[in-house]
Parts: sequence; structure tokens; C-alpha cells
Amino acid sequence: MAERNTRAQGQGVLQPSYRIFIVLFLCSCICAGLFATRVVVMDAWTYRWLIVPNLMLAWIPFLLSEWIGRSYWTNGRVKATTWLLGVVWLFFYPNCSYILTDIAHVGYFSRGAKPTIAFYDLTLNVMTAITAWLLGVFSLYRLHGLVLRAMGNVTAHTFAAVILGLSSIGVYMGRFLRWNSWDLFTRPVHVLTSTLEALVQQDALLFVTSFGLLIGGLYAALYIWNPHPTRTAEGDV
Repeated sequence: MAERNTRAQGQGVLQPSYRIFIVLFLCSCICAGLFATRVVVMDAWTYRWLIVPNLMLAWIPFLLSEWIGRSYWTNGRVKATTWLLGVVWLFFYPNCSYILTDIAHVGYFSRGAKPTIAFYDLTLNVMTAITAWLLGVFSLYRLHGLVLRAMGNVTAHTFAAVILGLSSIGVYMGRFLRWNSWDLFTRPVHVLTSTLEALVQQDALLFVTSFGLLIGGLYAALYIWNPHPTRTAEGDV
């Protein structure tokens, strides 16, 4: 009975909340609506990349984390397919934070516009960035809990820290080196070589460090506010 209760508690921590899914889906619809309104009112497709492909790409790791969680609890252990899904998840995860850097476009594409239009564009960009970032937060939170459940506290927290660091590097790769997630599948050697060459530059290290502290600090604050139950020596959660 105790074992079943422990398993149920763990599932409650790791299984996706449909309320979260609904809220994030509605937020995505609002973002799409704001963009569509801009197209109709201003007859311009500026910022279309916020919705397609950026926000759509941010949904991929969220849905993959749900798939990974269901796979783990269905089989009761980490299978080879779970690891494979985890690798694919990692490749797409930086897209969730990447949209934060799109906010910089407001200063260029909305230059010279009326103040009300400029603030509308800012609202569109910030709303989309927050929605995408939250998709990443809940995605990482779910896998953070799964690793904690399977491997313990230290491994889980190290996992989250490493993922956030790699995500910062991934955002740099996309924003400044102009690599996409699918390039990791089609041109892995070239992507790795150019990234390693770039990361020895001071400006690259400055961006990766500062952006990593940004997303890491925000995630840590939310995690401290609502942490996973601590695993005990007996393996209970």
C-alpha cells in the first residue's frame, strides 16, 4: 500500500496538469490573435516569426516532456526510447528561451511608429516570449522531477543546471550563429565546430553567462517557490 501511495504521489508531481496545458494554449491563442489583429489593422506581417515558427517550436519540448513522463510511468523505468526522446527534447528546448531575444526587434521594426503602436508591438513580443518561456519552464520542471524520482536530488538538480546552461548556449547558436534545431540532425559536425570556435570569444561568453543567469535565476526562483518533494534515503517522494 505504501509503495502504491508513493507511486501515486510521484505521478501527481510528474504528470502534466491539463489546466496548465489549457492556460498555455489560451495564451498562445492570444498571441496569435494579437498578431492577426496587427496584420488586419496595419496591413503588415511584421513579427510573424513570433508565432510561426518560434512559438510553435516552443510547444515541441513541452509536448515531448509529457510523452517522456507518460513513457516513464507506463513502463516503470527509463527505456532506450525515453533516452532518445530526451535527446530530441534537449535539441528543441532552447527554442523556449530564444523568443526572449526577439524582444530586441521592437526597437528596430517599430521605430518611428506611434507610441501606441510601439507599445502594442511590445505587448505582442512580451506576451509571446513569456508564453514560450513558460512552456520551457513546465517542460523542464516535469523532467527535473522525473530525474529526481529516478536518480535522486543531487543528480536532478545538476541535470536542471546543465540543461539551463546548454539552453543558453543553444540560444546563442540560434540568435548569432543562425543555427536551427534541425541543423543538429542534418549538420551536427558543422554546428558543433562553429559553436566551439565561437564560444572562445569574449562577447559569446558574456552573452551565454548573462543569459544563463537570467533563465537559471528565474527557474530557480520558481522552483524554490514550488519544489518537488524531496526524495528520502528509502526512495520515497
